[in-house]
Amino acid sequence: MESMNNLLSKFPAHDAIFTRDFTVRYSEVNKFGKLKLHSLFDYLQQIAAEHANYLGFGMHDLYHKGMIWVLSKMSIKITGSFSPEQQITACTYPSGVERIFFRREFEISDKNTNEVLAQVSSFWLLLDAEKLRPLRRDVLQDVRLENPDLPVFIQKFPSPAADFSDMQEVFTSQVKFSQMDINQHLNNAQYANWIEDAIYEKLQKDFTFQEINIAFLQAQKYPDRITAVMGLKDSGGFFISGENKEKNCTAFTASGMIS
Repeated sequence: MESMNNLLSKFPAHDAIFTRDFTVRYSEVNKFGKLKLHSLFDYLQQIAAEHANYLGFGMHDLYHKGMIWVLSKMSIKITGSFSPEQQITACTYPSGVERIFFRREFEISDKNTNEVLAQVSSFWLLLDAEKLRPLRRDVLQDVRLENPDLPVFIQKFPSPAADFSDMQEVFTSQVKFSQMDINQHLNNAQYANWIEDAIYEKLQKDFTFQEINIAFLQAQKYPDRITAVMGLKDSGGFFISGENKEKNCTAFTASGMIS
């Protein structure tokens, strides 16, 4: 983890860093006044899409070439707190390619104090839109995807702990039409709702996310039904599996730490 001096303080004029300011809205916090997890996901996907468009390989650019971006994995470390009307700055940049995974880093900080609030490493797949097969780096030969002088926040996507023996079904939820995105499947931010809801269903009290690692394994569409199966330790460690029983597949897994 980097120190609490944000990226813009360390690299004030780096041309690879794309920034966008947000103001936390009251609708984006929960009943305890804390930022909803899906709101954080919304910030990340918004700035990623805007930067990809700026670089010339955004959704519309790739659509005409028969390609689409799909988020595969994301690892989040939350180090600060968010509150309504807080002004925040989100930064992002590509951080290289590992086999078929295109990496992208994010950092969110308080605009006024420069305090780092969250750091994120994400792993994306570039797919053939018709065959839905992964494409490799060479299809974007003219695009700068490596920035070795900038930090990679999470070097390796964490493997979930294997010792969650007391896994219990928490709820079953149906994918709604309003939750689907332009790629015709459940938007990644909606998975965040399921994660947060599952933990609250178990605890029935306030909690704070410190770390979230989510793997999107199988795209879900209306009217798929997902059952959240969860294990939670006294230490705050959690593991959630989203199961589509009708299709006999795991839609996503999420692990991490709460306090």
